[in-house]
Amino acid sequence: MLCRVCPGTYGINYLMKKLLVLLTALVLSAVSSHTIVAKERDTEFRPFIAVKTNLVYWATALPDFNSYTFVPNLEAEYFFCDRWSVAGLGNYAKWGYGDGKFFGISSWSLEPRWWIWGDGRFNWIYIGIYGQMGDYDVQNGDGGQFGFTGPFWSAGLSFGVTVPFSDRFGVEVGLRAGYRQSEVNGYSYEAPEYFRDYTETDRHWGLTGLKVSFYYRFGKGSM
Repeated sequence: MLCRVCPGTYGINYLMKKLLVLLTALVLSAVSSHTIVAKERDTEFRPFIAVKTNLVYWATALPDFNSYTFVPNLEAEYFFCDRWSVAGLGNYAKWGYGDGKFFGISSWSLEPRWWIWGDGRFNWIYIGIYGQMGDYDVQNGDGGQFGFTGPFWSAGLSFGVTVPFSDRFGVEVGLRAGYRQSEVNGYSYEAPEYFRDYTETDRHWGLTGLKVSFYYRFGKGSM
């Protein structure tokens, strides 16, 4: 994605720092509580699949760490073999917001995960790898006269912690880091035509995603 339009950069950086502190606290909590979680294995709830939504996207913070508008998103995760899972995420938005601005995005990602405890409950710490593809369209205001559009892709590592409220409900906090590449097609609009002004490639190494998701799990066992 782009690094050109940064109306919410200060707020996003503040959010990143808070999430890193929260993630550290959750990891320490996970380590200290592992011996308790490992007990009563015979009647444990075993998840089969989970559905989630990322509140960070709903709060307008996007993968390029800029703030545009809210983005509906849905994720599903399939669990297997006590310590493995695969998560798939899709998001979509295409609408105007405020003073001639417009934001559009459609993307999907796939993320295999390995869970540290391996007890079949799939709680607390996981690590994974991910790949993401999509396209975007951003108009920055000025009556919608200028904008940027193009495809993008990203790949790298993921790390996160899930905190169960019950067998089925909980929250997941996670980070992604790796490489992101976007094709940037700058354009201008003179009614009724759009004109491409230039094309370049934007490359980024570092943090590529933030997650604070609520989830619901389907499975069998105790409630």
